[in-house]
Formats: sequence, structure tokens, C-alpha cells
Amino acid sequence: GMLIVLTAGMNPAARRNPLMPTITINGESKSFPASLSVAELLNQLGKDAKKLAVEVNRELVSRSRHAEAVLK
Repeated sequence: GMLIVLTAGMNPAARRNPLMPTITINGESKSFPASLSVAELLNQLGKDAKKLAVEVNRELVSRSRHAEAVLK
């Protein structure tokens, strides 16, 4: 398994341009054209949710909440 650590909305660039959220994924900042759910982000990254754990802003997000947990 693998842990994906996401930090959303804490990057100064995200505050400057709320329409392009910046999400830090395992220490690497990426910008996205819109807010995404965890499930949508994993899909865009080509990651299999069954093989990893996701932590958002230091809080573990269970697989059952991936579709509703929105990163802004």
C-alpha cells in the first residue's frame, strides 16, 4: 500500500487564485482547474484507491468518503 498526503487550500498560490486550487501531493504542488473530490483526483492521477490510503490536511479520509471529500 501507499499513503498519498494531500494538502489543500494551505498554499499561498491557492489563496491568490481560488479558481485554480493548488493541491500538494506527497510534497509536490499541482494546480487543478477546479475543485476536485478525492475520488476525482485519484482518477486524474491514475491511482487505484484500493491500493492506497489518503490523508487530507493531516486527516485520514476513508475510502467510503473519497467521492464526497472535496479538495478546495
